[in-house]
Amino acid sequence: RKLTSPGFGMALVLSLMVIGIQTWMSVPLALLDEVLAQQFHLPRAGLAQNPIVAGFINVLALGAPIALGLYLNRLRFREAFPLAPLPLSQVAALALTVIGADLLLSEADNLFRAVFPAPQFIVEAYKQIFTSEGNIVERIFLLMIVAPITEELLFRGIILRGLLNRHRPVTAIVLSSLLFAFVHLNPWQFISAFWLGVVLGWCYLRTGSVNVSRSTPPRARS
Repeated sequence: RKLTSPGFGMALVLSLMVIGIQTWMSVPLALLDEVLAQQFHLPRAGLAQNPIVAGFINVLALGAPIALGLYLNRLRFREAFPLAPLPLSQVAALALTVIGADLLLSEADNLFRAVFPAPQFIVEAYKQIFTSEGNIVERIFLLMIVAPITEELLFRGIILRGLLNRHRPVTAIVLSSLLFAFVHLNPWQFISAFWLGVVLGWCYLRTGSVNVSRSTPPRARS
């Protein structure tokens, strides 16, 4: 199940592609929001934080590196991503592992934010995505379908598999998890994203399937 590419250098390039495309698409929307507010005295709509818009940006930002990874390995989509069925006992064990990790990471997040409070603009952005009134279906679409699937296909299905071809499993999982945390561009999410990447990388290594995390809900942020 290993891939010939990417090595760490190319994996970093794929991660930077995610950030670049997200920035290229989000910044104009933020500027448009500001212009409408300043020039026409309209309330800020938070276009870039709208779940449907964010989901579309997410698909493009991660889809392009995924496509490049497939091209580098000369693979078709169905050949690249194993979606093996898992026995119920294995699903239950993995669910308990992820839930336990989620509880620990939530407390680690709370401790970090108590020492280093997040800027207000980050707090407001997350509130709009996670807790704003309305758009429940859209938020479910973004947080439980689009984000988990696209992130797993890239970071476990492409990047981790390429790194496994060059490094020991522990090293490959740590490197892919560092990149997974890096692309979030949020120091207040780095610890939880890194360790979640480690858990999901371990799950992938044990099961040989990228569909494990598709059945796990996103972390609840407290």
